[in-house]
Amino acid sequence: MSEHMLAAPVDKRGVGRRLSWVDEAPPLSARPVAEEIQIPREDADPCSPQDAADRQGETIVHLGILRQGNVYGVYTQLPAGTTAAEVEPPLPQGLTAQVVNGDSGDLRLWIECEAMEPGRSRNRFRVRLQGPELPHVTICVEASVMTPRDGRPSRIHDDIHVIRSISSEAVAFESEGSQWKRAAQAVDDVDECSP
Repeated sequence: MSEHMLAAPVDKRGVGRRLSWVDEAPPLSARPVAEEIQIPREDADPCSPQDAADRQGETIVHLGILRQGNVYGVYTQLPAGTTAAEVEPPLPQGLTAQVVNGDSGDLRLWIECEAMEPGRSRNRFRVRLQGPELPHVTICVEASVMTPRDGRPSRIHDDIHVIRSISSEAVAFESEGSQWKRAAQAVDDVDECSP
């Protein structure tokens, strides 16, 4: 018999209590960051007027779930009392914005967003205002972008317009089945070239 099989089993009861991650405080380097993070209330609506009052001078435009490769458009209101507005360059890549007259004569902002990279997207740009008490407003465009392979995004936002859709050929090219076929063809091509 080997020597390690004859050794007595180790008693782990005297080693000490095992801690979970919950029992430990964050390291000293993370404490200042942890104190700065604001945890939202569970009953708070992210689009409520109370939150808008906390971030005066910022308008958040939620686009929801978008499909990569598509171009979407949405109207958003500018602050009340705005008589003139101008979008300040530079705009983030994939975004275009222009000030347009609304149906009731008020000014609105038309935003077009091309969903380019999968994942969470948060882009900001500024609009210079004339008329209201604020000299400018920051527009924050938020979206979650999914790849064409992930299926079709749900349509819960009635105010978001699809301007241009990705072609069905591009979706078929990116599908998992077509990628498997291309990989199998590449393996066959390598086997034919080998002696």
